[in-house]
Amino acid sequence: MPKTGEIKARMNSIGQIQKVTKAMKVVSASKLKRARDQLTEVTPFFEDIEEVLIEILSHSAEIVNPVFDKRAGKDPEERTSAILVMTGDKGLSGGYDSNVCKRVEQLIKEQPNGNVEVLICGRMGREYFRKTPYKVDEDYIYPLREPTLIRAREMGEVLWDRFKEERYDDVYIVYTKMKSALSLEPTVMKLLPMDISDFRERLAITEMKPADDMMKFEPSPEAVFNVIIKKYMTWVTYNCLVQAYTSEQSARMTAMESATDNAEEMLEKLNLDYNRARQAAITQEITEIIGGASAL
Repeated sequence: MPKTGEIKARMNSIGQIQKVTKAMKVVSASKLKRARDQLTEVTPFFEDIEEVLIEILSHSAEIVNPVFDKRAGKDPEERTSAILVMTGDKGLSGGYDSNVCKRVEQLIKEQPNGNVEVLICGRMGREYFRKTPYKVDEDYIYPLREPTLIRAREMGEVLWDRFKEERYDDVYIVYTKMKSALSLEPTVMKLLPMDISDFRERLAITEMKPADDMMKFEPSPEAVFNVIIKKYMTWVTYNCLVQAYTSEQSARMTAMESATDNAEEMLEKLNLDYNRARQAAITQEITEIIGGASAL
């Protein structure tokens, strides 16, 4: 049985770790709430943008825009896919980062020609994919912490420019969607090219306005569409950023809560071991005193 001093030292060490995990849990809970509030504040604005897009597509002829360019005539073997990966900037979040990276590797294997470039948002993802044979764009460096619309617009503009230049033919975003505090799902979303049918599907649940009630767009519905589609892409990128950020904080909060509970269980067990060792030491000391008295 370990000595009381050894057990006590271990209890002190675990106690210090428990204080850290408790603090990290509180910090993650605070960041999670702030990120949710941030998403809630900006969502109505982009919902209005989406409503305008749907209205234009529902009452106008087929809109011609580069975001819908599927490059159908291009040889599948020559197509290049880009995958934007959103991982955390810090560890201690359980299997959050590894689950995202595994989903990315699965998506890469699903590409017909394997011609894929990985773009990473978050330090943990960069550290993971630098050790793999996949092609990683080292110039595309963005943190995940504190997502903002400005950062989302910058990220989206890089992807948009490369798509127009035909450097990329397909653009995917892999992020984690937070369904609940205990349900985090790595999700794949195709950003480019967009499909008009994705908007058309929403028309089934959106009340169609008569043509006479349609808003008047100047100089034309197509011109308005070409402007706000970029804002919509910013919103999609921003939404994925915030979803990934909130998922990271939720995963870390859950991991730290589990670590705190495990530390408490270990302290209880060590406290029992300490009491047993202390009692054994007292018994041994009494026995030695009695033995010494008997010898005299």
